[in-house]
Amino acid sequence: MHKANQVLVGSILALVSLATFVGVHHWMSTRTFVAFDSTISLARGRIKSGPFKINLRSEYQVEIDTGWESYFDPNCPSYDRVKAHWALYRNGRMVAKWLESSPYTYLGGFNSEVGTYELDLDVLSDTSCLDPGHPRLLVHTDKSSYADYATPLLWISAVGTTMGLSLVVLGLIAISIEVPSRNTRISDSESIGQYFHWAQELPLKRKFCLPPAFALLAAPCLIILIFVFMILLQPYPHKGLFVELMNPGLLAAASDPVAQPVIVQVLYNGPGAEPDVYVDSKVASWGRLDSALMDELKLRPKWIVYVEADANVGWADVARAIDVAKGLHARVVLLTTKPIRAVDRKNSLDGR
Repeated sequence: MHKANQVLVGSILALVSLATFVGVHHWMSTRTFVAFDSTISLARGRIKSGPFKINLRSEYQVEIDTGWESYFDPNCPSYDRVKAHWALYRNGRMVAKWLESSPYTYLGGFNSEVGTYELDLDVLSDTSCLDPGHPRLLVHTDKSSYADYATPLLWISAVGTTMGLSLVVLGLIAISIEVPSRNTRISDSESIGQYFHWAQELPLKRKFCLPPAFALLAAPCLIILIFVFMILLQPYPHKGLFVELMNPGLLAAASDPVAQPVIVQVLYNGPGAEPDVYVDSKVASWGRLDSALMDELKLRPKWIVYVEADANVGWADVARAIDVAKGLHARVVLLTTKPIRAVDRKNSLDGR
């Protein structure tokens, strides 16, 4: 009876765990984390999304993906400069709107209810030069907050399913061994009675041992975990900061200031202190480095930024400056020798 209970408990555990795994996976795969995703034109005008459904109560963001990673035109300084308004309707009634004119591809968000929506987007900027990059209009919410709860449930249910099946297998093996031993008869003859004796002369041998129960439980669990790690949970590929290298001696002074490169210097400021940052020999703050770079880049036909740093400056600070320039979609060139201080650079360019 004990073995039968083991089979029953294992069956219930396996079925409940399997149902939990299938249910959680189905729920995650059917949620509208990305409610709308469509290619649009960024020429000035009005765009209607058409009906789309949302089956989550969550905070959704409206965003324009300009496609600059696959297409970049240095003569189109409109990346992150898209201006647009939008109004959101649910069942024909306006439920949210965005009227701010900040020139960014992030266009705010809204709190959703379950229902059918329609977005009316009004592009105010003439940014049609971005159309070759196939820009897209996105309405989406953060999936990671839901995955934080779903992933542990999937792991627990997968392990529970494996343990339940292992208990069932162990119970069935034990039952199959006990049944023959209980039904064994010495003889069909009725004459064998109380005077029957076993003719045993040799010593008893050690009883054959079955495989340990732990191995039967652990092996399927390990197989499933390895399968999940290798197949289902593939890590994201590493993505670094792609830059070009150049010796500063190759730079030549140009007569036209607009044709000169934008140079970012990261200079050592003492142990434990934040390094100073300069943009074209002008002191800039780290918090407004992007604005200072944009003021210089918008005057130039080609967006190229040269970055140089002192040997004592940590690589994290250099990468921070490179990341700011990359965020403005500029081509970054890393100079490989000790930077010239602002006064020395000015004197060398003036020929003094």
